[in-house]
Formats: sequence, structure tokens, C-alpha cells
Amino acid sequence: ARFAIGTTDCVVHMYRAPPPQQRGGRAPPPSSLHLVATLRGHKHDVTSVAWSHQGDALVSGSKDGTARLWRLKSLVEAGHVLGTAASPAVTFPGERWGSTGLGVPPGDDTAVPVLGAVVWSSDDARVVTSSSDSRVRVWSGRTGAPLLELRDAATGDGSAHAREVYVLDAHPLLAHVCLSASYDGTAVLWDLRTGTPIRTLKQPVVDDDNEIVDGRWSGDGESLVLTDTGGRLSVWGASLSAAMPSDVADQVEAGSLTVAGATPLAASSLAPLQQFTRA
Repeated sequence: ARFAIGTTDCVVHMYRAPPPQQRGGRAPPPSSLHLVATLRGHKHDVTSVAWSHQGDALVSGSKDGTARLWRLKSLVEAGHVLGTAASPAVTFPGERWGSTGLGVPPGDDTAVPVLGAVVWSSDDARVVTSSSDSRVRVWSGRTGAPLLELRDAATGDGSAHAREVYVLDAHPLLAHVCLSASYDGTAVLWDLRTGTPIRTLKQPVVDDDNEIVDGRWSGDGESLVLTDTGGRLSVWGASLSAAMPSDVADQVEAGSLTVAGATPLAASSLAPLQQFTRA
């Protein structure tokens, strides 16, 4: 198993741990982790890291306004032996990783937005990044080439949101669907193929503390949760039949096909199903 940790000294530390069978299925203790690589390339704090679902690539985001796509290039011959009397020794070679910058770094004389979130699509074909300048971009998960920018005409300036975006989560089953959420109190379900919104969800306005600070899909993709600065957690249903290919959506509607996580829900469920607040 590999573990990646972003740091305030501009690097990502890569660790290896013994295989699960040598740990009895338990989480690896810190003493069993070994540093196999230090990934350098950012010029400011590393704010986020995300593994691909295949586990063969990593994306990192930074306060320097950039993201980097990392892939393993080679192993260093000299190994490091880890072992105890109760378990066999494990040899971890050092690792060399190469990286590709996603986009062009901001110039020295321009304001640098914080790149606050990175996520992979469920098929690893795309990487999505968001930043404090309200922009959300889509990149190739294989090459790092820019694909498109997500834009919502409702914002006025064509950006994804009206304020900072620090929340991203890809749909667990539909590879072209991604959630973004913002300090503007909205969450948007995006079609990554076209860069356009599928649905916009607005947190109920109870007070001024409706800045969304986290959000996640359920494992089956049929609902999502959002939390805001007012201490509220909202559970939403997601009617995503429109996000599926038309032939698949028709079969689901007709009851002739069951697609886990893609069953259409009632349109009324696009309001919060339940909301929890602190006492």
C-alpha cells in the first residue's frame, strides 16, 4: 500500500506499508511506514492530493495555483528492509516519480488563486480541479492536457460558481458526472463531457452561514450530503436519469434494467431530503 501526504514545505511525501496479510487486516502503525519518495515541483503548500482509482497515478494541488499529475517512472535498486520477529521482512525500493503540470503557472505579477480540491472521475479518464477564483477545470487523466472549463451562465462571468470552490467529488458510477460546491451556497452537478450544469442545488437560506465547506456522494450515487459554515448537514436526493445515455435511461424508466446508483428518483427529491443542525 502507498500513502501520499502533502505538506507545507511544498512537497508530497510517498510512503509504503507492508501488505494487509502481514498486518492482520489492521491499519499500518506509523512505525511500519517507510518513505520511498519525495515529490518536488510545487512552489507553495500542497493543499490536496488524490489517488487514481487504479492506484497508479496521483494528482496534487497547491497554493501556488497549480496541480501536478504524478506517475511512477522507476524503482531504485537499493531497498529498505522492514520486518519484525512476528512477520517476515519486507523490502521497499526507493521510487522515482515524474510529473506533468496541469496548465500554465500564474505569472509572478498576478494574483495566485489557491487550488483547493482535486478529484479523479470514476474511470480515471479525467482529473477535475477547483480553485479560490471560482473556476473548475477538467484535464486528461492520462496526459494532463486541458480538456475544458466548467461554466455556468447563471454566474454572470461564465465561471463555475460566484465564489470560492473548495469541494469536488466525482460520481461513483457515472464517469462523466461530478459535484462541485462553493462558498456561494450552491452545489452543481456537472456533465464533464460538455462542461455544462446538469442540476444546481441551493442550500436552504436560514442565515448568512450557508457557505458550503464539504460535500460527498453516497456509495450508490443516489444521494449526496453537503455541510456548511452554519453547522448544518443536508442530505439530497439526485435525479440523474438525464445524465445517463438516453437508451440506458429509457431501460431504467421501463424497469427492464437496473443500474446501481443510477435509478431515477422523483423530481421532488431535488430538495433536501433531510437536514441536520447542531443543538
